[in-house]
Amino acid sequence: MLGLLLVIGCQKKDAQPDTTCADEDFSQSIVTPNVQLMLPNGISPNGDGLNDRFIPFAFYTNLPPVGAPPSPTFSSRTLKVYTNTGRKLVFEGLNYQSEFDGHDSQGAELPEGKYYCELTLDTNSARGTVVLVRSTKTCNCRTVDSNDDYLASRCQ
Repeated sequence: MLGLLLVIGCQKKDAQPDTTCADEDFSQSIVTPNVQLMLPNGISPNGDGLNDRFIPFAFYTNLPPVGAPPSPTFSSRTLKVYTNTGRKLVFEGLNYQSEFDGHDSQGAELPEGKYYCELTLDTNSARGTVVLVRSTKTCNCRTVDSNDDYLASRCQ
């Protein structure tokens, strides 16, 4: 089940905003009424337990329907991750449970950089980009954990 997580942003101070995590490709197609999908556009799979995995979430835009769980649930969840250039499929998660951690479908570590992603939850979908950040560099990424010092410290 996908749940609601905190989303924050950061940007460099006293400099031009970093566009590394700019998500010009973000779009969504929502069929389920009263539901919105959010994709993180940056992960830091460095083993610190914060933003190590790609954790999308769905939430109700208004109060949940009577008798519904607090967060929407979906029976079908698929995540596809592609290279940003050439759109070569590098990861596919059927019945996705937040297992994308910067490795391809065969378990090989993917290089830092921007990737294109598509999330499908039943008949709802969202598309965008996600940046893998492993080394020290600046970012302007939406994270899923406000305690992620690794990403936050890159935004100085």
